[in-house]
Amino acid sequence: MEQLWVTGAAQESRIRRMLAAYDQEAHTLRPEVRELLGGRAYNPRHRRDAKPLLPYDESIWKSLHEVCRAEIQEAWSQFRGARAAAEKGRDPYQHGWSYENLCWWMVRHGPGTTPRYEGKAVGRLTEGIACSAQMIFPVAV
Repeated sequence: MEQLWVTGAAQESRIRRMLAAYDQEAHTLRPEVRELLGGRAYNPRHRRDAKPLLPYDESIWKSLHEVCRAEIQEAWSQFRGARAAAEKGRDPYQHGWSYENLCWWMVRHGPGTTPRYEGKAVGRLTEGIACSAQMIFPVAV
């Protein structure tokens, strides 16, 4: 969603209004999406009388750095764990479906593939597939 919003202020505004109206009727948006909708615009409209935004102070920069480093460390930890699991895994079609075998599958076939059983997508593993794909390919999901 954020990628759509950076296309420009007019598009962002329309998308925000459309999603907010949809959610008001259907109540189906996830909380984090609602939070994005209510948040600050990525593309603020420029007005001649607008004042520039104040810069962050050092304490906010420090907090931002700490949060970013913690997120990156967690992502790397998950990545290393998933890769280690993949090393222990084997072909799930021959050895059954487990976390290690699912990671094995993801490393060899990538995040854009869905394992199939008898011609059908493996539905009960959808959450595990997304989780494994995100750990091995963090920007893929």
